[in-house]
Amino acid sequence: MYVTVVHDKYLFAAHYAQGLTELMEIGEGGKLKHLQAHDSGRETHCVVMSPDKRFAFVPSKGDDKITIFAFDKDAATFSPQGLAKLPQGSGCRHFVFHPNGQHAYLINEYSNTVVVYAYDAENGVLTETQTISTNPDGINAPPVDG
Repeated sequence: MYVTVVHDKYLFAAHYAQGLTELMEIGEGGKLKHLQAHDSGRETHCVVMSPDKRFAFVPSKGDDKITIFAFDKDAATFSPQGLAKLPQGSGCRHFVFHPNGQHAYLINEYSNTVVVYAYDAENGVLTETQTISTNPDGINAPPVDG
């Protein structure tokens, strides 16, 4: 499971085994109250908020996608907004925004690649601009565990 706190009032949890993303409210004494949950794909890996905290990005390692959720802090709700799909077998894991908020990066476990995205902050949309191998020069296949 992966958790992230937003606006000091909400907690998002990515449930790896269940393939769900959950929103909870943080109440008095730090106690949590379940608000909502959505399917986010097999082996949901993390929840990363956009720089302005209006969108949540949830990579699914098992479904090779990033589910994008719109987050409304005033209504305390989140809803599916769109997807960024990857080639089957990519195994997307960790996702991060560049400090300038205009780009984001995703590392893929199985394909040994990093994907660069341009980020449209107005609409919460990711557009792939580059995919680069993480393998050493001259190595085309994924490393073999030994």
